[in-house]
Amino acid sequence: METGITLTQLRILVAIADYGSLSQAAWHLGMTQPALTRQVRLLEEQVGRRLFDRDARGTRIRPDSVILVDRARQILAEVEAFSDGLDRNLVQGEVRMGIVPTAAAHGFPEMYRRLVQRYPALKIDVHEMYTAQLVEGIRHGDLDLALGSLPMAATDVGISRLWSEELVAIFPGNEVEPEPPVTIRDLAVRPFVGFTVGHGLSRRVLELFHEQDVQPQVRYEARGIATVIGFVAAGLGISVVPAPMARIYQQAGLIHIAPLMPRAYRQMILIYSSGHVLRNSVRAIVRFMESESKRTRP
Repeated sequence: METGITLTQLRILVAIADYGSLSQAAWHLGMTQPALTRQVRLLEEQVGRRLFDRDARGTRIRPDSVILVDRARQILAEVEAFSDGLDRNLVQGEVRMGIVPTAAAHGFPEMYRRLVQRYPALKIDVHEMYTAQLVEGIRHGDLDLALGSLPMAATDVGISRLWSEELVAIFPGNEVEPEPPVTIRDLAVRPFVGFTVGHGLSRRVLELFHEQDVQPQVRYEARGIATVIGFVAAGLGISVVPAPMARIYQQAGLIHIAPLMPRAYRQMILIYSSGHVLRNSVRAIVRFMESESKRTRP
């Protein structure tokens, strides 16, 4: 008898087993928790038994369901391998892709290298823009795909969640190294070097301050992350930036880094048109970057 079990349900099964949390599984799959819960219920109806134990500590796969998770992993791997084989032969042409400058400095270049190795017949024309400009490019058809970050005000475009990057506080290297961790309220009393309006990272940093009901004392602003860090290194203030980029300057002795308490992150996303069917080449890039992001996640 046909069960009607879907690939989406298999991905949910594996994600819950991996993360031990319905909310975390939903977040990483780009679903709402109610939608994920409905699919879990349908899957359990199909197999005729409960698959998970749920309590205050999280959601755990039941011992008698481990074999189903293992089989789901095998099926998903076979489907991915089949799709990859088709993609290698069919993915070609030109794709116009926009990326935020901070992704160009870290994270994206290595993924781009692996992408063009997989699809040598694909030409990707890359443009650096702010997240707001990326959205407009997608809306008007000037871009086929974009790599930006949350938060994002637009609701009329499609998004896929990729990797997360930790945000850290940075201080001039000629100061006494701060005792970690520091809070956003600690930063609110210092001159602050921020990103110009429209920069996706600016929105995320301001969001952190607003969550604590404080305002940063913005004295200087810059467009690029290297300039912001350079201003801090020169003693013009402190700032909040992605940890991977900050570590490069920390190793050179130009700045100090301190983790924030509570820990803070920015979410990188792919942005694409939700108004029409994506071209095969664009779909292939989306699938590839989603897969690579899951494979390399911390």
